Amino acid sequence: MDPASRRTGLWVAGFALVVVGGVLLFAWPWPGGGSPKLPRVIPEELFTAAELRLFRDFYLMQRVLSLLSLALSLSLAAVLGFTGLGARWASRLRGPWWQQVVTACFAFLAATSLVVLPIGWWLQLRATRAGLSAGGWRQWWLDQSLGLLTSWLFAVLPLLLLILAMRKLPRRWPLAAGGGAVVLVFLASYFSPLLIEPIFNDFRPLRDQTLVAEVQDLATSEQVAVSQVLVADASRRTTTLNAYVSGFGNTRRVVVYDNLLDGVPRREVLAVVAHELAHAKHSDQFWGTALLAGGAAIAMGLLPQLLRGWRNEPDARIVPRLLALSMVASLALSPIQNAVSRAMEARADQDAIRATSDPAGYEQMLLRLARTSRSDPAPPWLLQVWFGTHPSIVERIAIARGAE
Repeated sequence: MDPASRRTGLWVAGFALVVVGGVLLFAWPWPGGGSPKLPRVIPEELFTAAELRLFRDFYLMQRVLSLLSLALSLSLAAVLGFTGLGARWASRLRGPWWQQVVTACFAFLAATSLVVLPIGWWLQLRATRAGLSAGGWRQWWLDQSLGLLTSWLFAVLPLLLLILAMRKLPRRWPLAAGGGAVVLVFLASYFSPLLIEPIFNDFRPLRDQTLVAEVQDLATSEQVAVSQVLVADASRRTTTLNAYVSGFGNTRRVVVYDNLLDGVPRREVLAVVAHELAHAKHSDQFWGTALLAGGAAIAMGLLPQLLRGWRNEPDARIVPRLLALSMVASLALSPIQNAVSRAMEARADQDAIRATSDPAGYEQMLLRLARTSRSDPAPPWLLQVWFGTHPSIVERIAIARGAE
């Protein structure tokens, strides 16, 4: 790498870091008037001993298998990216440099997916036996294939643009790469509801007009403009209950799983929808995207330092190194990203409880979600910090009880 690119990269990383800090100060859900003191909640008062044993029998092995899968994929990525093995293999590819990059990217992602496929199969088998999976093995294989394809599509375009910048702008490529990363992250988040989500699910408007009217009343109380609430056909894949907000601007939408509407009391459905409307109210998807874009720009700025020893012309040989670095960086930054996510989720819980004026119904909804997913109601601290995107069930129920 040209020494000038390292200086440019440090300027890019420094500027992006300042921007990310500003976004955090603006978007972080700071509690007004100080953090409320929440009641202490323990799993034993929420679930029977039999339920806790049932949960534990499921989630402990799932956790072990998931961590093993992560370790295997990272180990293979490290071998391919940091030992020179991946570069030597990529050097044998034929064709123009961009074609080699496309092939090397797919091969790397396929290898890191295949090495953990047996563990994924085991996880799916246990979920099926527990009654949490409804799609069957054909659906599972289709999802694995579609997941690999979408991962490749999301990775190959940034890689091509990054390597092109390295080749054409040897001194200033971190500046182009940082700006390009920001644009691509925003475009991916904006168009995901239109281009990516329909690959995995079919969507239809919510047809229950009484429920539509109640949702509109909630949206009005939370000062959120909602054109429509969509229903995803998630029941063909899973029995767990969920809802989410995706996109921003005119692609933003609230999506509920169809199995959430099947036999779940209305007050609990409204609790879930109110939670998602709170995300929309605070533009959490947009600010989350902004933080991710800023993080990507910082990474592009630091990349010349991480590639200091690279002496070859940027081509397919650098692809394994770049993809391995992205996997390591993603894991290393998970605590920061998930801390922001948990804070936003806690704020959405508080807003949803205020909007519905039904903390007891909200608690019942949380208990139902825990039972249908067999999740750990109080995960170990380190795992929660590193991998927890939401507050634990006991923390969320404490929020509900604190509002009573």
